Amino acid sequence: MTWYFDLPVNGEEGGIQRLWRLEAAWNWQTAHVLILAACLLWIGVWLVNVMARHQSRLVRIFLFSNRLLIIFLVALLILQVRLKTVAYGQPKLTLLVDTSGSMSLTDRYSAEDLKRLQGIGVSRPNRPRIEILKDFLTTGSSSWLDRAISRYELELLTFDSRLHLQQEAESLSVSQRELLFKSVPERLSKFRATGATTDFVQTLDELGRIQRDRPSAAIVLLSDGNPTAHSASALVKTEKTFSRLRIPVYAVGVGSRRSTGDLAITRTDLEPVGFAGEDHPLTVSLEANQDVKVPVTIRIRNILQDSEVFSVTIDGLRQGVTESVPMVLPDLAAGRNDFEIEVVPLAGETDLKDNLQRIRVWGRESDLNVLLVDRSPRWEYRHLKATLERDSHLAVQTFLFESDPAFAVEDRTALNRLPKSLETIDAVILGDVDFKLLDGGFVAELQRFVREQGGGLLLLSAETSLGSLDLSSGLAEMHPAVEQSGEESERMPTQIVVTAEGKAQGVLPVGTDPDQLGQLPLIYPDFKMYAAKPAAIPLLQGVNSAQAGQMLPLILSMRYGKGVIIQHLFDDSWRWRPVANGEFYRKVWSQMIRNLCRRKLLDQLPPLELLTDQDEYRPYESIQVRLLDRKAKYQNLDSVIVELKADSGSTQNVTLRRTQLPFDGFASTIENLNPGEYAVSFDSREESVATIRTRFRVLDSDPEEEYIPMNESLLRSLSESTHGAFLHPWEIDSILDQLPERKLTGYSETRLIPLWNRSEILIVFIIAMSIEWIFRRRAGLD
Repeated sequence: MTWYFDLPVNGEEGGIQRLWRLEAAWNWQTAHVLILAACLLWIGVWLVNVMARHQSRLVRIFLFSNRLLIIFLVALLILQVRLKTVAYGQPKLTLLVDTSGSMSLTDRYSAEDLKRLQGIGVSRPNRPRIEILKDFLTTGSSSWLDRAISRYELELLTFDSRLHLQQEAESLSVSQRELLFKSVPERLSKFRATGATTDFVQTLDELGRIQRDRPSAAIVLLSDGNPTAHSASALVKTEKTFSRLRIPVYAVGVGSRRSTGDLAITRTDLEPVGFAGEDHPLTVSLEANQDVKVPVTIRIRNILQDSEVFSVTIDGLRQGVTESVPMVLPDLAAGRNDFEIEVVPLAGETDLKDNLQRIRVWGRESDLNVLLVDRSPRWEYRHLKATLERDSHLAVQTFLFESDPAFAVEDRTALNRLPKSLETIDAVILGDVDFKLLDGGFVAELQRFVREQGGGLLLLSAETSLGSLDLSSGLAEMHPAVEQSGEESERMPTQIVVTAEGKAQGVLPVGTDPDQLGQLPLIYPDFKMYAAKPAAIPLLQGVNSAQAGQMLPLILSMRYGKGVIIQHLFDDSWRWRPVANGEFYRKVWSQMIRNLCRRKLLDQLPPLELLTDQDEYRPYESIQVRLLDRKAKYQNLDSVIVELKADSGSTQNVTLRRTQLPFDGFASTIENLNPGEYAVSFDSREESVATIRTRFRVLDSDPEEEYIPMNESLLRSLSESTHGAFLHPWEIDSILDQLPERKLTGYSETRLIPLWNRSEILIVFIIAMSIEWIFRRRAGLD
């Protein structure tokens, strides 16, 4: 415990008040000593009265006063009394200026911002950020600096990768301190933007430790807000520190503001496997943060060939509305194909990371084997067979129950009996077949083909097949539709409607719009009422003319084990063949077969694939490494280890953690790599896969030299979390109005004078004891 009392000194010196304070140590041991000293004092006074009762009154008063002095000096020694001078003056205001390399960049301001900058004294806005900062602080806003210096003790600090401290004002005399404050404009004019990095976390952590001793009334941060040493999320802990210190941060953003418009690729839908030499469809989803009334262009570039292969332009975008744009990857090469999709930025758009997306497609050279089974060569069969045979990537085999024996000899695709094994088949199409003619062995093989091998089954349901279906058989289990009770009705013409899932699965050709659907010939679905099973998904629907508003399922899709089953509840898609000279009909069935064989196509992909999200990175960018585990070979592991090797020869192990979204496999992020070439490898320890690798490059570039507009979001987050405010340069005058009420504050460094161990106190104590001894001897007192 410290006991003290204050001795105020009237008047101010240069705006500084002083206070003399006596401090003494106090504890129970000290209290015991003082009680003992009081008892001795009482005894001493009593003895003086007894021994000196025959002396004069003046002698008794002298002896009593001398002994009081001795007791007082002893108390100073016991209590270790110190004399402390405390100076009170203006509250401190910290001016924190960013001098990192990015402050040497030159911005292009909008006309509105140019006018505002010129209004605060910035005569030439086409200069580096640090020069503009000097202009509006030392020229146009000199009145603000003058007012700030008159009201606060201004602490001018700079930072880049760390905080740069000025000479401590508390150690200076009053006249030196006044000169220091008045020299702020001159010191500002000498600042240069040369810092290698911008580290807000390190800077503010150091500043927070300093502020604990003598906190500022506020911190005025002047910066472009672009960190290159830590991510913005790392500031959260620092923000909490300043919140606890109750120091508001007023962030003044220097630099041009980010464009208000931002385009982003939110999703890309495509099959990862296509056919070599064929156009591969995909859909790109775009969003904008505001209404875009100018044309928007999307381009696709072949990375390996370094050439643009496809582009499309749309009229514009609406805020908050996702626009799905159908596109095509032309002429796939066999094996791996890497593409880059880019949405051309808006004028002034600067956040370009979400304008680019990389995709990879594998080109398959071998054909898909399709088995087409039907009752007789009816219209649907004839048109479908001819279309499939013209597809260069399909190998078609056919079987008819009601054909002439010579048909199997005359037609090269025809079989004289159903195959016993479907091992080499990718998709099976069952037309209007009398299911009673199918033997149990073929049905069991068909179930195993879909459920275990991942094959595709297409059911072209018509009167014969639906009428012969045994609801207790395995075939009924494989039908996505279930018959509803109700009276039979005549087959009525129906207009088709594509469901959202149908669009996602490409049930109709890419680019089909509602106007084209209205021009398609009407179809005549079966006269019975059917509904989808709980596991089935409608892809195509029609309006029931008999019951207004009721939608009839026309095409249903259902997962069955590893494979897919698609059921058509209409039998006359051949009516669409004349549309677009047969091209529309061909595309419908081309995509239908490929959807059936999706699982088989995916089996062609490498079981393991090692990827990075980019080929080139800036030194400050994070690198995401992904290991795709398509065969779930490592599904029981929570992590795997890959080797990261630099071309310089150094190696390190990186742990990839399990992830399920947006892919099934493992992923990790690598940061703070030096410029150079790197290879990531994974040893699968399997002969069929062996070691897989991927490469990337970290560019030798200075992130401070890369143009980035002012990061308003980071500065605003920092200021608002500390109960401050974000301001533009032309709003800096309002800072003084928003600051807390002015109060005198004490300096952390003060002068301490320990009275208890000074030589003067010892000399006075010796003199007092000597006087006591001499006087007693001469007065004859024992």
